[in-house]
Amino acid sequence: MDTDFDWTAAERDLPTIREQLLTAIYPNTDGDLVIRQRDWPEDDSSIIIARNNVEQLVRAICEMMGIDLIEMVAPQRALPAPDKPSTAAERQRRYRERQRNGVTLGDGDVTDSVTPRDGEQRALGLDVAAE
Repeated sequence: MDTDFDWTAAERDLPTIREQLLTAIYPNTDGDLVIRQRDWPEDDSSIIIARNNVEQLVRAICEMMGIDLIEMVAPQRALPAPDKPSTAAERQRRYRERQRNGVTLGDGDVTDSVTPRDGEQRALGLDVAAE
């Protein structure tokens, strides 16, 4: 084993892996971001970022590190595939199912805009226009 190893030269001339102090990130009771690093055996070091500045901090860090923020979060926030538009036949089937099952719509329920056929209008007690 080489006892004349020079760590200063190694840091300058060789690929090295630097130490990383244990770091915790959490919200404090005010909802601000706390970045705390263990400085053992001394006291810990903390940085507190006000909640309204967190987005600006994250954007600045990503820009400085060459990280595309959109690319980074896109897979996690992928939008659901849009629902395909329902056809008239599908709307009619749902309408008949509601009628058959005695489903009534409550406040805030959304209905399909389906006009019942003449026979269904009579069964529901609706006026039928003369043809």
